[in-house]
Amino acid sequence: MSQIVNHPLGLSTFGRLRNVVTACVTLGLFAVAAPLVHAAPGDVTGTYADKGVVVQSTDGEAAFEAISFHALLSQQFSPALSAADFPTSARFELNDETDRLVLEIFNDDGKSLWRALWGASRGFSHEDGKAVLRIQRRGSKDQRYSYVLEPADDDGNLLVTVYLVKATTFGPGADLVGSYMFVPLN
Repeated sequence: MSQIVNHPLGLSTFGRLRNVVTACVTLGLFAVAAPLVHAAPGDVTGTYADKGVVVQSTDGEAAFEAISFHALLSQQFSPALSAADFPTSARFELNDETDRLVLEIFNDDGKSLWRALWGASRGFSHEDGKAVLRIQRRGSKDQRYSYVLEPADDDGNLLVTVYLVKATTFGPGADLVGSYMFVPLN
């Protein structure tokens, strides 16, 4: 029969073991629950002008050319074609919540042109405090665009960085399409 050895602080071997097990279970629960807790939204909620500017582009488009947010979401990354294809888009409203992103685009008269909602099952998430939208590339089953939306500065400007994500032999790869800035209409 084994003896219970007393700890200098008055805990028996069984008491110390129980404390260790309790601590391990508690840490285990935190480890399991941590990925389930969503990061706080990067606060991109707001009303923005639909016409923004190209900050950086990899397809030769000049920086600071005007581009439409509506066009970007429609996978039209050329400023010239953007102006021709989306002339009536005037502003857009984003509602960035913990588990979804709501977008509505309006014309100059305030008429809604397009409304969309993305949740976790439709390609929306928060990563590193940024809102991330993933949209399937038209005509491709293994490529998608990843739109990273984040506050650009204290003035409320919205920075949208777009990547083309595609399958490679070494796993997914991402190529920068461009970065675009949109100003708030407050």
